[in-house]
Parts: sequence; C-alpha cells; structure tokens
Amino acid sequence: MSTRSQIFYQHQELFEKQRVVDELVDDLALTFGVHRDALNIVASAKGLIFGPLTIRFNDDTTAIASVGDVGTPVPSIRSISTVSCQRARWILVIEKDATFRTLTSSRYHETSAIGPGLLVTAKGYPDVMTQSFLQYMHEHSPRLPILVLTDFDPDGLNIFRCYRFGADAGAADPTAQNPGVRHLGVNARHIQDLASAETDVPESSQFTQQGSSQSSSQGIASRTAMSSNHCRDPVTLLTSRDRRLASSILVRLSSTPTDDPELDQLKRELQVMLMLGVKAEIQWLDDAGDLAEWLDENIAQALSLFAAQI
Repeated sequence: MSTRSQIFYQHQELFEKQRVVDELVDDLALTFGVHRDALNIVASAKGLIFGPLTIRFNDDTTAIASVGDVGTPVPSIRSISTVSCQRARWILVIEKDATFRTLTSSRYHETSAIGPGLLVTAKGYPDVMTQSFLQYMHEHSPRLPILVLTDFDPDGLNIFRCYRFGADAGAADPTAQNPGVRHLGVNARHIQDLASAETDVPESSQFTQQGSSQSSSQGIASRTAMSSNHCRDPVTLLTSRDRRLASSILVRLSSTPTDDPELDQLKRELQVMLMLGVKAEIQWLDDAGDLAEWLDENIAQALSLFAAQI
C-alpha cells in the first residue's frame, strides 16, 4: 500500500506536481471501475476520530478511539477487519480542528446530555480516507446519524456538500454520496436566532426582502456583533470571493440530478446567505461558552428527525 505523496516524491522528476499523481490515480480508478483503494494507493491520512469506537485491523492490532485527548487517525477501510461502536448514538463531523480539540479536551463525546457519540474531523475539506471511513460507518451502522458542523459560509456549506454528495467524484467512486450525512449547522436559522435574541428587532422582520440590500446586511452584522458581550464579531459580511463561490456551488447543485431534501435545503441556505450578505463562524459558539449546550439542543433535534425518517 502506497500513498499518493510517496509516489510523487519517489518520482518527482516525472510528475513535477502532486496534482498530476492525484488526477492519474482518479483516472485509473474510473477506467477500471474500482475504488482508489483497490489500486493499493491511498491518500495520506488527515482525519481524526475520537469517542467510543474500537477498530480491529486485518493484522490483529486494535485501536481504541477514546484513548487520550487528541484523537485516532482515520484508517484506510481496506485495513479494517471490524469496528465496534454499540454505545454511540451519533457521529459529529466537525469542520475545524480547533473546535474538534475543544470538544475532545472537554470529553464531550461522553458528557453530552444526549448520550455518547463519535467526534470526527478532516481539518477542513474532507479527504478521501475520511469520506471512505464515514461511508463504511454508514453501511455498517445505518441507524447512526452522521451530522456535519460547519461555518455558515460558502466554504462551510461546500464542505457539507462534499461529505453528502461527493467532491465531483466519478460515478465509480462509492464515496461519492453518503445518504447518512445531515447538516447540523451553523445555518441561517441559527443566525436568525442569534440576531433576534440579541436585538429588539422582531424575529419576523429579521429576514425580509429588504435584508438583501448591502445596508441591511451591514445592520444585521453590526447589531449582532456589537450587542454581544461574549462573542467577537460572530456575524460578518460576505466577501466578493464568498459570493462567487456560493454562486458557483448553486450552479453545480442545479445540475445534480437527485430528488433529495438535503440538496434542496443546501440550495436554500446558499440563497439566503447571498440575500443577507452575511456569514458566521462556529467560533462564536466557543467564544460565548455555550458550545456544548448548543450541540446538545441541536443534536437532540437532529436525532428526532432522523428517527422519524428511518
């Protein structure tokens, strides 16, 4: 088994760029109609897991993901013999490594009010190994919801898109879609709750058509940031780059032929974001000191919805 990086550095004069190796591996997998792992070529591990999970490997070694407080590297699914996670009620995939470390250090996976769960991060956009592992978990534990926590910005929603629908993967890639994945937040509803809780503006007037103007967007951002004693700038304005990315994602989603409520919801979130012209980071939940409480409430709601759908 070799990693893409190993192939590149062993033959750097031939390939010149890492991207060339990545594209060739993807093309070969698509040509043969197999997953990339079947070529015995894997991406370098970047993801981490933490929580009540025991992984037994083909070489009879074992990894316990709840040991320590830094997490266990996400393994290649080809190296896994069995997994045991009977106690887990949920899987939380976290965009940011800093938030992941906050939750692991507080042992949220075992202190959560809604029961034990698994914490996962790919430290930004998902790598193939983390996507494959989550697909493996969904196939082996389909009643275990996979909830994705991202920033409310175009990159955050695009990260969720990659976990749920795949990052422009070929049809032969079994990690292209994962129906077990749901978006937990942060989303427009949470921004609305924040704005209505910290201002005297009626909730019904927060998201009117007038909010699409630049001046209204600035008003929402400044009112929310200035009225909070705990969070620094929880809501900021979209940049030109943000708007271009959001529009690009919408175009890409419009060409996705699937009847999926998560797809429709993702489109709506992007449209509302563009209309309001604002974004927010997970960090404001950390800064306010109520991240665990927020997660308890929103994961509980997600579990109820998930149970009603299966």
